[in-house]
Amino acid sequence: MKRSLLLVSFVAALFLAGSVWAAVPKQTGAQTGNLTMQGTIVSSSSSELVLSAKVKGKTEQETFVLNPQTKAMGDLAAGSVAVIHYKNDNGQKVATSINVHKAKPAKAK
Repeated sequence: MKRSLLLVSFVAALFLAGSVWAAVPKQTGAQTGNLTMQGTIVSSSSSELVLSAKVKGKTEQETFVLNPQTKAMGDLAAGSVAVIHYKNDNGQKVATSINVHKAKPAKAK
């Protein structure tokens, strides 16, 4: 009797813990605002950066807002490859950090 009561209590505790765990929402990058895009810099100014990137197999240009909090590592020169971390804010892509790599020279055939 004691053993079955202990077993029932253990199963009930597992059930309650599982239902509480399932109720916690899982956060994705879109929910937390931590999004990333890599591509080639088309143009940049003090307030925005235009990046050319492949999205679902198609080359598209994306515009990112730059602000004083944006951390840029490297020269934001056209033709350089950049990895941009950004968040969506009121329908705009606001860059939080930019890591720039120099474009690799094209291979000769």
